[in-house]
Amino acid sequence: MILKIGVCGTSHAGKTTFIGDIAEQLEEKGHKTIIIDEIVRSCPLPINEEAFLSSQLHIALSQITKEIEAGFNRENNGCAVLITDRTILDNYAYALSFEIRKRKHFTGTQIMKNLIGYWVHTYNIVFYLKPLPTPIENDGVRSTDPIWQREIDRIISSTIQHYRLNNGVVHTIHTTNREGRVEEALLYLTPLLQQKNKNVERKSDYTVQEQIPVQEVFL
Repeated sequence: MILKIGVCGTSHAGKTTFIGDIAEQLEEKGHKTIIIDEIVRSCPLPINEEAFLSSQLHIALSQITKEIEAGFNRENNGCAVLITDRTILDNYAYALSFEIRKRKHFTGTQIMKNLIGYWVHTYNIVFYLKPLPTPIENDGVRSTDPIWQREIDRIISSTIQHYRLNNGVVHTIHTTNREGRVEEALLYLTPLLQQKNKNVERKSDYTVQEQIPVQEVFL
């Protein structure tokens, strides 16, 4: 069984640093970790404020594809912790932001909305990070617009509340302190890792994605 951890949040929320810190801690505890890096950086289409809806679909479906491939890689079964830099929640937030700016409804956004209820439950846990209080650094890829940053954060937060995900799979980490974030995350991860070790003994060939009840797919 693969333990699948999603990390979501708007730009300049410290996701990549957080993921690196968590992976380091898990590796020290003997857990093999696999990181799916932020897909947007390899997207061949316009991104950020200049993105098309096609850009958001490309990013979302590319990430889902990578998550599926990692989940069905038999070399990973029973021994790996998969960590994703962004989740379906981020993908939907950026697509909905596109709709808001264009003041139109698009089929592509509805596709991602329909995916949320199903795909978010393929994660064992999702950590939602709030934006860092420091100015957004220009790394040549991310947007430096603080207004858009807050808009994306608001959409992610509203989506979590609307689907009541904060009562189960999603855990919001409000602190922006680097060490504090890791400590809080490990409190949630410890029981999951213990359960994972028990499942390894069963040597199940099923992945996280396959263990979702069939009825949830058709709701």
